[in-house]
Amino acid sequence: MDNQKPNGSSESHDQESQVEEHQNVADSVKELKDCMLQVEQWKEKFFRASADLQNYTKRAEKERDRLIHQIQAQFLLGVLAVVDDVDRAIEQAPQEIKDALSWLEGFILIQKKLYTFLDQYGVTEITDVIDFNPELHEAVMQVTTEEYKEGAIVKVLQKGFMLNDQVLRPAKVCVAT
Repeated sequence: MDNQKPNGSSESHDQESQVEEHQNVADSVKELKDCMLQVEQWKEKFFRASADLQNYTKRAEKERDRLIHQIQAQFLLGVLAVVDDVDRAIEQAPQEIKDALSWLEGFILIQKKLYTFLDQYGVTEITDVIDFNPELHEAVMQVTTEEYKEGAIVKVLQKGFMLNDQVLRPAKVCVAT
């Protein structure tokens, strides 16, 4: 019996080893859980940053489109002033000038080119000129008349134009009262 080691000492050492091993496993599990929590937190930050970037990109694109539209509208309003002058010149030309066919044909050609140019940029004439619509028309005169019902457009004084689906310039009209 002298060769045998005391049972208590070996068992105690094994138990200590197991306790230490369990502690290491518990520490590793805790560390793993902490790492997984950090990964989730980083994922959440990433998704938020990604969403913020997408929102910023959309806002910047809308702002860019708005600025392009605004610049385009300012430019086209200047062209519309030329269109108005050509329209008036053709309408008010004396008959003897209208008889000089080549002169009139020249102005009509200019007019056609201007309208083709406007059409290329999505500018169309407002053709709804029967009943007054404050979204499309600007009433600059009112006349009392029996010929037209109240609110009807008696005369278009200046053509209105749309840029795509938005009013570029309302039509200036005379409205019946």
